[in-house]
Amino acid sequence: MRSYLNECQRIESMMGEVYRKLARVPRYSDRLRTLFDRLARDEEDHARELALAKGLPEEIFFAGPALSSDRLDQLSRRAFQFRKLADAPPASETKILEVARELEREFIELHLRNAVRFRDERLGRLFDGLARDDQEHLAELEDFFTAPASREKH
Repeated sequence: MRSYLNECQRIESMMGEVYRKLARVPRYSDRLRTLFDRLARDEEDHARELALAKGLPEEIFFAGPALSSDRLDQLSRRAFQFRKLADAPPASETKILEVARELEREFIELHLRNAVRFRDERLGRLFDGLARDDQEHLAELEDFFTAPASREKH
């Protein structure tokens, strides 16, 4: 289970790094860079929360069958691809927003599935909170995506 939490933490950290990098892309609009900066802080907070969760006793983890690591591995690969997309030269705002939205949807699903599988309600609340944060991220990305007049043309 700790390896599962380690991988979750690694993905959250990677997403924080990607969003932080995107927040510094000069050709992106100020509004988008501000959004990416906020998302980076949230993902970094998620990674810290997961690091703390790893200190809890092993016996309080999953109450039911653990989730397949295949899904987590798939999300890890997708996060890595997102990082490559953010590398120089970074993709267009539209493409970055599309991929970020897809990833946030997948993270919501993963966090909600995890939230119901813990013996200890603290861990359930942690993953429920991660899902809520990711739902907010998705809403902000959707709002930005559906307001093209506020975006720069690329």
